[in-house]
Amino acid sequence: MGTQATTVRTIISDNRQIMAQTIISGNTVTFNYNYVVNPQKPPFVITFSVQRGKTGDQDFTGNFAMTGSYFPENDKFQFEATGSKPGDETLREGVLNECKAIIAELTVIN
Repeated sequence: MGTQATTVRTIISDNRQIMAQTIISGNTVTFNYNYVVNPQKPPFVITFSVQRGKTGDQDFTGNFAMTGSYFPENDKFQFEATGSKPGDETLREGVLNECKAIIAELTVIN
């Protein structure tokens, strides 16, 4: 048997892509973002989509009621709504707060 050479690999990029879902104000919200793991850096942008209601509810259609993005670098929150309902302002605030919570969890303080 011969001797095998060992290959040295250097990781030059380590990213993680996340799709997370939660219920805010009775609506299903899906977040998509990616971030650098090592050294850890928060996402540049978080995109989201809102579906009215929850899976399993009788009136749940799966149609998107809102889509948008949050840019933490300048605290820019963009959204587009398809139709509006009472309570949407609270829903938007809840989505923004969740985006900020994601950033806070992924921000490393040295």
